[in-house]
Amino acid sequence: MTAPNQSQIHPTPPARHYVPRLAALSATLTVALWFACGGPARLTSPHYRHWKLPDGDTVEILTQNNEYSVAYQVEGRVVAHHYFLIQFRSTLKDAARDKRDVRGILEVVCAMADSLGYRRINIQPTKASFFDFVKYGLDHWATVDSGGHCRQDGGS
Repeated sequence: MTAPNQSQIHPTPPARHYVPRLAALSATLTVALWFACGGPARLTSPHYRHWKLPDGDTVEILTQNNEYSVAYQVEGRVVAHHYFLIQFRSTLKDAARDKRDVRGILEVVCAMADSLGYRRINIQPTKASFFDFVKYGLDHWATVDSGGHCRQDGGS
């Protein structure tokens, strides 16, 4: 009988692969948490902020915020703006409808904006992409006069 060599007495343990197991466990927990919080239904759930306009149309409001912006101009001036921002869902393919909706939104919010002290309103027909993470729209500015009347300054 031959004597066993050193590698037969103490075999090296097999390499353990923790990284794939940890990644699989993390992915499973992430998916389980996502389903517990609403899952795929949450990605397509509508915002329950629909405004009925005076012309009978309905728009879905994505954002309505009190906005401040500051810009430094080439002449060395600092210009600050305070305005009310409203973004509503649009395909941006029907410009006539978007302008009608902007006028309707102005009729709805103009008196309220005056009572809250806003002098400018920015209404944006907005197209949202990538589950509403990316939004782009067109600016339609209006000036709020005293007495709750709005004068539209134009739009892009």
